[in-house]
Amino acid sequence: MSKRDQTAKHLTIQATKTTGDVAAVSSEHPLTLRLPEELVRWVDDLVPYVRADLTYSTVGRVSRSQVLRIALLEGVRELRRRYRLEEGQISGGDG
Repeated sequence: MSKRDQTAKHLTIQATKTTGDVAAVSSEHPLTLRLPEELVRWVDDLVPYVRADLTYSTVGRVSRSQVLRIALLEGVRELRRRYRLEEGQISGGDG
């Protein structure tokens, strides 16, 4: 299964566990981030592409927040692979 397919599957499962709406996934652990304006523009530019991508057609309404969730999930998975962390393993940066 490709990374994109895994991400779409994960987001769909999370949405189903809550209210059936992916937007509700954000209520699991609210997090506030300050992002550079340019990064927000990049994300906004991605919204119509992700919305049109059939891989994510099952994740509900595609918004800026949803694109950020997808990017965060895929980015964290990549970092976990880079540092060879097993699924479910939590490791602090201080050793």
